[in-house]
Amino acid sequence: MNRKRLIFLLVIFNFVALGSLLSWLHYNQLHAPIQHHSHYQFASDSEELQFLNNWYKATNDTYFDSKLPKDTQIQIHDIPPDVHADFTIGQTTPLGNGQYIIEIDPRFNPSGGEEALTLDHEICHVFLLQQNKDGDNKHGVRFQNCMKRLADEGAFSDLW
Repeated sequence: MNRKRLIFLLVIFNFVALGSLLSWLHYNQLHAPIQHHSHYQFASDSEELQFLNNWYKATNDTYFDSKLPKDTQIQIHDIPPDVHADFTIGQTTPLGNGQYIIEIDPRFNPSGGEEALTLDHEICHVFLLQQNKDGDNKHGVRFQNCMKRLADEGAFSDLW
């Protein structure tokens, strides 16, 4: 093979290789994981609480047709262990008058994304309590169906 032909083939090969590399980089950049605001660390306790209240309202409006209580209180604090568990990530307490308190433990929810997932979990308990006064704390079929419906409808798409 003469020298001119070899140089020509090397130049062509390098252009093809460079084009392939650029195409691969472009494809991977377009399909890179998206960083969502829900993984954001909060500047203040009030900003964190506002985020969770907004999340509750949006979930209620979008996935429960605004039928859950609008005056549900959300609290962020360490939840002490009890006779049922050594730790609690979140819990829902009915107040007996149609109102609820949802507590989120920040030690086990280190970002807005984890807090939002925990809140959606607790919202399913509120929904089940509203239906028949049983929040399904054992996470049985009714609870699983609520969580699956939320997942199927895209409620967690910004969270995982």
